[in-house]
Amino acid sequence: NDGAERSFTLQTAIEIGFKSVQNLHSRFNGSLRWNIDDRANVVLHPQAFQMINDVSYLIFGNIFEHSGFYSLTSHRTDAPPSDVKIEAIGDSKIRVQIISAISSGENRDTIEENCLAARRKIESSAYMEVVQQKKKTGLVRLASRIEHEDNGPESLKFGVIDGSFFEVSF
Repeated sequence: NDGAERSFTLQTAIEIGFKSVQNLHSRFNGSLRWNIDDRANVVLHPQAFQMINDVSYLIFGNIFEHSGFYSLTSHRTDAPPSDVKIEAIGDSKIRVQIISAISSGENRDTIEENCLAARRKIESSAYMEVVQQKKKTGLVRLASRIEHEDNGPESLKFGVIDGSFFEVSF
C-alpha cells in the first residue's frame, strides 16, 4: 500500500452501506434498482464517502427493521427491490432518493406515526436524547448525521407514500 486513499463513487458508497446491512442481517435479502444521472455519480472525498456510507447503512437498516419483508415471522421471499435515484440538481447539488415497498402485512399507521414522532424530535433538535436509545431512533440518527455535515434539516425528507412505500431523500 502506497498510502494513497482509494476513491469511490456515490453509488459505491450507497452499495457498501446496503451490503453492510445484508452482512449484519442474513434475512435481509433485498436488492437495489438504480436510476442514476451520470452527472450525479461523483467520486467522493473520503469524508463524504464515510458520511454517505453511514447514511445508507441507517436507511437500509431502517428498511430491514420496518418494511415487514424481513421479520422472523414473515417468511416472505418476495421483497421488491428498493429504488435508488441519484440526480443532479442544478450545477452544485445532488439528491439521493430511496423508495422501498412496505409489506401489506405491516401496520402503515404505526409507520406513519413513527415518522411523525421522528420529525418532531428532529425539529426540536433532540439528537442527544436518542443517542442513548436503541429503538425507533434510526431516522433521528440519520438526520443527526446529515445535519452534522452542515446540510440543515431541510436536506432530509422521509415518509410514507400512498400508504405502500417508504421514501427517504437527502
